[in-house]
Amino acid sequence: MSSRIEKYVKWEQTLGENIDFGSKIGQEVIICLIIDDGVKSRGHRNNIFNQDFRVCGVGAFSHMVFETCIVLDYAGGIKDFEIKIDKGIQSLSKKEPLNFEKLALDSFEAQNKVRSNPKSFIPLLEERLTLFKGNVWKKPGKTGIVTQEGTAVVKECIEYLKKANSLPPMT
Repeated sequence: MSSRIEKYVKWEQTLGENIDFGSKIGQEVIICLIIDDGVKSRGHRNNIFNQDFRVCGVGAFSHMVFETCIVLDYAGGIKDFEIKIDKGIQSLSKKEPLNFEKLALDSFEAQNKVRSNPKSFIPLLEERLTLFKGNVWKKPGKTGIVTQEGTAVVKECIEYLKKANSLPPMT
C-alpha cells in the first residue's frame, strides 16, 4: 500500500486503506465499509472514523469479476502531491458504462457525510434491515447477496453510529 501511495504523494504520520468491490453508488460504498460484514476487527469502519486520518485519496476502477473496485487511501497529512485522473479507463462490462470519476467523488463525499454526521446513516441502515431474509440481503428486483453476519452486524453498526462522535471532513 505505501509504495503505491508514494507514487503520488509523500504522506505524514499514519496511513491506511479501504477497498470495496461491486458497489456502483458512493453512498453504498461507504455503507458496505461501515457495516464491515465478515471483518472481525471492523478495520474498514475504524479507518473511516479514525480521527488521525485527515486526508483521503479515492480511485474507482473497472474490475473483471466484480465490475467495480473503489480504493480509499488515508493519511494523517500529505505534502508534495500530484493529482492524477485517468479518464481512459472504461467499464469492462457489456452493460451501461460507469462514470468512475463520479463514483470516486461520490464515495469521498459520502464518507465525509458519515464522519461529520454519523447518525445521518442510521435511517439507511434501518431500511437495509428490512431487506434481509436470514443472512441474505436482497433489494427488490435484484439478486440476493449472502452475507456472513446478516442483520446482527447491521444492528451493531447502528449502535456504533449512535455513539460515534462527529469528526471533521477529510480533504
